[in-house]
Amino acid sequence: MTTAPEADFVRHWSPSPGLVFLGPVEGSGLKGRSYLLQRGDGQIVQLSELLQLVMATVSPEKSADELARDISDAYGRELSVSGLLHLIDTRLAPMGLVHDAGKDAADAVTPPRADPLLALRLRGTLLPEKAVNTLALILAPLYWNPVVATVLVALAAVDILVFAKGDLLASLEQVLLTPALLLGIFAMLTAGAVIHELGHATACRYGGARPGVIGVGVYLVFPAFFTNVTDSYRLGRAGRIRTDLGGLYFNCLCLIGLGGAYLLTGQGFFLLAAALMHFEMIQQLVPTLRFDGYFVLADIAGVPDLFNRIRAVLLSLIPGRAVDPRVAELRTFARRIVTIWVVTVVPLLCLALGWMLLNLPMIVGQTADAIRQHTGLASEAIAAGDPAAAALSILSILMLSLPVIGLAILLYRLLLVLLDLLGRLGRRLWRMTAEPEAVVPRHLRAVKPQAGKPLQMGQPLQKGRPAMAIAVPPAAVPDEVPPAPLRAPAHFEARAALPAGAIPDDVPTLQDFLADRPTQPAPLAELGWQGAVRRLSRNSLSLGPGRRELAHLDAVEEVQRRLDGPRTVVVVNPKGGAHKTTATLLLAATLGIQRGGYTLAWDNNETRGTMGWRAPLAGHAGTAVDLMREVDRFEDPVLGRIGDLDRFVRYQGSAQFDVLASDEDAAGAATIGSREFDRLHTALRRFYRIIMVDTGNNMRSSNWEAAVAAADELVIVSTVREDTVASAVWLVDGLRERGYQDKVSNAVTLLAAPSLRTDLQLHDRTRTHFETLTREVLDVPYDKSLVSGGPLNYQALMPATREAWLRASAAVMRGL
Repeated sequence: MTTAPEADFVRHWSPSPGLVFLGPVEGSGLKGRSYLLQRGDGQIVQLSELLQLVMATVSPEKSADELARDISDAYGRELSVSGLLHLIDTRLAPMGLVHDAGKDAADAVTPPRADPLLALRLRGTLLPEKAVNTLALILAPLYWNPVVATVLVALAAVDILVFAKGDLLASLEQVLLTPALLLGIFAMLTAGAVIHELGHATACRYGGARPGVIGVGVYLVFPAFFTNVTDSYRLGRAGRIRTDLGGLYFNCLCLIGLGGAYLLTGQGFFLLAAALMHFEMIQQLVPTLRFDGYFVLADIAGVPDLFNRIRAVLLSLIPGRAVDPRVAELRTFARRIVTIWVVTVVPLLCLALGWMLLNLPMIVGQTADAIRQHTGLASEAIAAGDPAAAALSILSILMLSLPVIGLAILLYRLLLVLLDLLGRLGRRLWRMTAEPEAVVPRHLRAVKPQAGKPLQMGQPLQKGRPAMAIAVPPAAVPDEVPPAPLRAPAHFEARAALPAGAIPDDVPTLQDFLADRPTQPAPLAELGWQGAVRRLSRNSLSLGPGRRELAHLDAVEEVQRRLDGPRTVVVVNPKGGAHKTTATLLLAATLGIQRGGYTLAWDNNETRGTMGWRAPLAGHAGTAVDLMREVDRFEDPVLGRIGDLDRFVRYQGSAQFDVLASDEDAAGAATIGSREFDRLHTALRRFYRIIMVDTGNNMRSSNWEAAVAAADELVIVSTVREDTVASAVWLVDGLRERGYQDKVSNAVTLLAAPSLRTDLQLHDRTRTHFETLTREVLDVPYDKSLVSGGPLNYQALMPATREAWLRASAAVMRGL
């Protein structure tokens, strides 16, 4: 194990002041579990499980060695001191999350802050946090489900009445004839915007989180209100979406009031204000910018900040380029949402920005002319003693100025981004043309944070959501720092102090080498439209599997899981024709194909069963009775060989499993009892990893009882017929009375459709009954290739049938 210098063992760290652990991200779109942490300056940092564990464990009383030991015990994997130092020095300390306990926290380097391009600027507080929480607590009952339903029904009724009675053109004419009414409409819409933000805060408080301030600022080129609901990240997905839609819900309350006022008074400005508020609500649902619809989409996908994924998605769409790690870490559903959003939003934003740049001279000129005109109107109104007209002109000047100021800030930010990009490219080219870098062994190179797993952070924006997941490595290891002279780390320099002949224990080991392996690439789509697109593009579009294919891959992984030893699965139902033999063969075939053999299907009937007839012959007619006559040989660890079993078991070819048939001699008198079963079972466990046992119909026979007693898991099979289901229910009652409660609780119930039309009422009754008794209940469909009762042909099964038996096999494997 690579160790750190002795001086590092005694280092102590303290968490930075003001940290708040927000807990795990619920409903995350990431494959790995992630956690949220709020710094004292309000910035949100997203951490992996290991980094979260380090932050929860770090303490000024613990040395590096103690920390590494405690974290290893909690994480379940060994974390060396050098690994801990790497995490702290390159990931946590640069982000301002920890500092050296021996130094003052004020002396630490100022951590980076998220500063996204499309952020809210010129922010100010409108309502302080205490007032917001007081109002939210009072208004929280408005989110009770009966109240929400009543509000939505009332809004629909009011809108219908207003639409039937209202005259929008007459209302517009009334307002234009009385300009002072425009001031009243503006006041109502402004109040509605504040109420909208209060709706977000109330929904946040109703869900159990604590909202922050309500403020005002400039977003892009528009004045906008915002609510700090950063704490809503601790809520589940439903709670976050409720918070996102809370503003629109409170707008519904405003619309009921405006519509009711219009119906009672007939005043047109109420109708015009209601129409404009409807338009604002539709605008809020557009997910292209950081409006309510954007946050709803982000919470559905489980990705905190979609804008920060744009670069990664665009790079991943380049033909022949590997999928970016920030895309590969997303679940399939989230990846689809983010990709569709990126390919839609990026062209729209580019077109909008291009239009603004092309028309910038005209926009500035017309705005200047309008401001001069309103300045003259304001002067005339003040001279004439008309305060309403003067206030309207001054408000117009303010509203005309804010977009231009916001546009100037946006262009200034774009210029800074371009200059920074050009500077970084210039420095990179200069380094490439300078002296060639000396070749340094990998373990002596300076370690930088992994590009695929950056720390992620953000700041409250409009609606108070952070711009999560900005790339942190450039801030932690800035490009401006020139390459340091080549020198070995301190713990390599310390080797000079070792006695002659001593072997240092800090050299890289196999464990270090294997820990540096890249993550396993994500699977590519083979099925569905994703697979078709991938094949048509010749892998230029590396689409991941769809939902169904992912479920199939998960089932295959379950079936192929490692077992600690041989396992026996017994298929039971004391009624004939219950699908037992078919289930045994199909489970064995599925397991054999997916696991590569070492699976046996055994017909454990005390006299004669039908499995030998359903399985193609293997050139002999050997049965369990014949094997019993030579079982001594296979019980011997020296004499018994698996190849010699071929004279008794029937190999099933491409299905990769064997069949041990019951006695097929019509004149024979031999039977298999409990003693014979135990001896056969003990011998066969030496050669097979999984033994699927088909049982007879007599629960009182000794070999039936021996099979159940030896079972590691039971599979209860029944067709959806009244008599067969009743037999299965009676079987479970008997097993519970015999003390097999644990085996029943771990059992899998398979309900087979007896025909294309199934008694749905009986099916639901059966499923409900067995769901309370057994671990899992699964349905397997009707397949006409199984009706004849002839030899089983696995390849003749319908794809849906094979998939159903794959999932049934996965359920069986989960219980072993």
